[in-house]
Amino acid sequence: YKTFPILGTAFASIGTYLLSTITATTSFLWVDAYMIILGIGIGCVMPVLTQVAQNAVSARDIGVATSGVNLARQLSGAIGVAVAGTLFTSRIQSALATRLAPSQIAHIGTNGARIDPAAIQALPATLQHTIASIFGTVLPSIFIDFLPVLIIGFAISFFLKEVPLATRTGS
Repeated sequence: YKTFPILGTAFASIGTYLLSTITATTSFLWVDAYMIILGIGIGCVMPVLTQVAQNAVSARDIGVATSGVNLARQLSGAIGVAVAGTLFTSRIQSALATRLAPSQIAHIGTNGARIDPAAIQALPATLQHTIASIFGTVLPSIFIDFLPVLIIGFAISFFLKEVPLATRTGS
């Protein structure tokens, strides 16, 4: 089972890198393909982590090991989403403040923190393009920020000790 975390973190790293290359003009087909690559990577890693934890403890502690893995997964997911959201929002606000006049920002939402898509559609085409360009620049930078975490995970996966799967039952 050691192969799955290695391949999974490699796929996730590649998918994340590819997502960091998207622009405002990237085809949705390519974005979908990059997300599929990332998803394959995550799909290879997540179930194996639970299996490794369950295999490393006695039968009576399997529930504790499983809940520990799930807790870590939930906390890291929540922290990751919070960090990504904070980075994205602050970069969008900064880019809007740099590239748009305050009166233009007022037309699209509250300081860039909540942008109304309907308000963007009502703007002149050049301004819509500017906003799309801002999003197209900021979003890929978030993927680049998380790429080192995946690369570290890839390196760590080589040190995963492959213990033969247990065949025990009961206590």
